[in-house]
Amino acid sequence: MLDDSLERLDGFWRGGFHPLPMQRPRIPVWVATRWPNRRPIQRALRWDGLFPIDLPGPEQLAELVDEIGKARARREDPFDLVVEAPPGADARPWEAAGAT
Repeated sequence: MLDDSLERLDGFWRGGFHPLPMQRPRIPVWVATRWPNRRPIQRALRWDGLFPIDLPGPEQLAELVDEIGKARARREDPFDLVVEAPPGADARPWEAAGAT
């Protein structure tokens, strides 16, 4: 059902809804997954990014970055990896691991 809903939403953003979004080709879609579940990664690869929930640390993000990089080896379109950090936390280890 989620895949069908995302396709319908994409259709609305591409012309089935007015006013059209300002972002082109459409508003980015980030798919969430709960660590260590890998199944949603396949869905995320068809969209614009991944938001992994409950990552233990930057090392696990680097593992996802490697996995996604291999799956997207021939693609050059942007792909976001979004992480959540508490206010005031040092974001540098996450950035170094590949968070966008």
